[in-house]
Amino acid sequence: MTKKGGGKLSNFNENLKRIRTEKKITQASMAKALKIQQPNYGLYEQGKREMTVSRLKEICQILHVSADELLGLKDPPSPPEGGEDQTR
Repeated sequence: MTKKGGGKLSNFNENLKRIRTEKKITQASMAKALKIQQPNYGLYEQGKREMTVSRLKEICQILHVSADELLGLKDPPSPPEGGEDQTR
């Protein structure tokens, strides 16, 4: 899923690691949820292993993010300012 030579897709593995750590999820927990070994999951974050579209969907569901956000095609949502109810 990474694109050689730069560009937004080259940030996929960094986005994956950043989002996972922001949500305080370990690599071991991700691997368990995906039913794979932790070293194999680590290869995704290192950009040394490509994944299928179905695996990407699984990761998005676990992390509660869009594929666009993981792929770097969309900025992550900003938290509401001041914690106020923004629905008014």
